[in-house]
Amino acid sequence: MLVPNLLSAAVRPERGIPADAKYSIVNGIAVIPVVGDLTQYASDETTGYDWIKVNFLKALRDPKASAVVLSLNSYGGEVAGCFDLVDLIYESRSVKPLLAICSETAYSAAYAIASACEQVMVPRTGGVGSVGVITGHVDISGSLAQQGIAVTLIYSGARKSDGTETAPLTQTARAQFQRDVDAIGELFVATVARNRGLSQKAVRDTQAATFMGPAGVDIGFADAVMCPDDAFMAFAAQLQEADSRAPNPPAKGKAKALPTGAVVDTLHAERVSTTAATSSNAAAQAVQPTDAQAVAKSWERAMQRASTGFHDRGAV
Repeated sequence: MLVPNLLSAAVRPERGIPADAKYSIVNGIAVIPVVGDLTQYASDETTGYDWIKVNFLKALRDPKASAVVLSLNSYGGEVAGCFDLVDLIYESRSVKPLLAICSETAYSAAYAIASACEQVMVPRTGGVGSVGVITGHVDISGSLAQQGIAVTLIYSGARKSDGTETAPLTQTARAQFQRDVDAIGELFVATVARNRGLSQKAVRDTQAATFMGPAGVDIGFADAVMCPDDAFMAFAAQLQEADSRAPNPPAKGKAKALPTGAVVDTLHAERVSTTAATSSNAAAQAVQPTDAQAVAKSWERAMQRASTGFHDRGAV
């Protein structure tokens, strides 16, 4: 994350979710796309944390959704709004089952979001990671001088003009920006460590590297290597299996209270252990062929709807 890199913005087009889009329901599972540039507020060209939050909360309350899938394909985005959203998702683990499916990549801010889910699935050619922060300063004073343009800033407060592009970056300003970046970087490390059950040292030692497919599982950033379709089908089968084993299944559509803090209750812990005990192979077998075909078609339609109305834009 988190401030645009001019080179990558020029050569790597990405797409965002239209602000008026809505999550899809596939086989009783809410599917929320998290794609393209991620920004605090949604626009025609970016996916906003505000949009993700609104749809996530709606999905938690939706009686037709027994679980939530975040379908991610993003190189990251802004700091502003990211970690509040991540905390909300993490604290909601006790409300409904949450799964992150990388389709294909979840880097930087997108990975922060993915890590908040109970499990993260990544395809063999996809990737996770980039737990780090980046910003930059562009000095155009030389170019302006060549054009005979002089800019005079009038301000109060000796530090008010720190970072202006019309003058070289001072060492004092650079040191302050570095402290800010380091502080946010430590927040990022601590957040991923909490979400994934890793030590902060292990996360920090990745030095913001990215990890493709199996390497993401090896480092502890993902739980399994599966293509998005298979990951969704296995998740649906796990939910079906868990429901069939429950001695007193809850009334359809009745969800536990929304989170008010970061405490994960015992019901959540029991459900996670039950889900984890069901392998993806056994889960896949639990779906009848006709059901599997219907679910696959619904998932495909949801992905097609999610891609409608996207706009090309540079990634951060």
